[in-house]
Amino acid sequence: ISQEHKMSAENKYLRDYPKGPSFDEIDKNDFVQRAKARDHWIRERAISLQEVIILRDRVRSCVQNEEVNHPQRCREHVAAYMKAYQKYRSEGWYRFHDSTS
Repeated sequence: ISQEHKMSAENKYLRDYPKGPSFDEIDKNDFVQRAKARDHWIRERAISLQEVIILRDRVRSCVQNEEVNHPQRCREHVAAYMKAYQKYRSEGWYRFHDSTS
């Protein structure tokens, strides 16, 4: 398989979205800019949630497969999950609410 074909197969479900403005970069009185910033923030938030869900499923699978030895063998999966989960929690809805007021 060619490298170009392999890359397109890996990115089959990925879409390139333009990076939207953050709430710090916009004029809060402009409705269009606020809507774009909100949509971008919601899209990034949904992506972060899906990453956390995928990592959680990997931890569950590892624990189920390794049974007794899971504390040693699943350590990397648990660390990656905890890091992603803490990042997701730190960027909560309160930040969106505070930004729009």
